[in-house]
Amino acid sequence: MDDFRHPMNDANEPTNPPSAAFWDASEDLGLNDYVQETTRWRDQNHPSLLDLVFTNEPLMIGSVELLNPLSRNDHAVLKFGLIY
Repeated sequence: MDDFRHPMNDANEPTNPPSAAFWDASEDLGLNDYVQETTRWRDQNHPSLLDLVFTNEPLMIGSVELLNPLSRNDHAVLKFGLIY
């Protein structure tokens, strides 16, 4: 899990070269992302998918839930279950 601060991780824009390179590399490494919704919202900015949960074990993540941001933060809190 990490906050990917780079304008490359928009799965909805596969023709964007940095985005395509990022998602191609994660696929080449056998990584699956389990976050399917935008996780950061700022007043005047386009919502972003910055916070991601990757694993190379398809059955390791049980669920991912986006919760309200803490305090004045503009990122959702990610709650996810690990299956091991």
